[in-house]
This record gives sequence, structure tokens and C-alpha cells, in this order.
Amino acid sequence: KTPSEAQRKVSPNSEAVFIMVSGDRSQVGKSSVCLGLLGSLLEAGIATPQQIAYIKPATQCEKPTLISKFCRSRNIESMPIGPVVYFSGFTRSFL
Repeated sequence: KTPSEAQRKVSPNSEAVFIMVSGDRSQVGKSSVCLGLLGSLLEAGIATPQQIAYIKPATQCEKPTLISKFCRSRNIESMPIGPVVYFSGFTRSFL
């Protein structure tokens, strides 16, 4: 059988694939989905830690997260606290 596109290993010459996970509010599982995606890519052998990365571009929380610990433990390049940090209550004050 021919492997599906998702099952083929990423070659060094492959173009980057960007996956954006978003939600309509906090605490809906965005980080859990990201953790599952990263773990699945590694476990299935689709990518190596050197071929994937994680960034959380905007946040209100500056505490270390489970996903940042996972990335660090697997040598995955990551930016768990991105360039935009909102103050607590930002959304409520904006609306």
C-alpha cells in the first residue's frame, strides 16, 4: 500500500506546514490539542523534534504550561510566551 500524505515522513526539502489552533475563549482545550498534535507527529514518526516547533503568539498567562514542559523535554523549539501578553481582564475591559 502507498502511505497516505499524512503518514509520509517529512523530508528536509519539504515546505513548512503551519497549523493554527484557535478557540472562542480560554479553557476550551487549545493547548491540549496542540500537545496532542505534537505528540502524535513524534510518536507516528512523521517528524522529528528538529522538524517541528511551537509558538503561543498571544496569552494572558505567563506561567510555565504543560506544553512548554513537553517541548523542553523533547527538545522541540518553542516560544511558549509569545510577543503579545495581555493583562488579566483585557477582553472584559475591551468589550
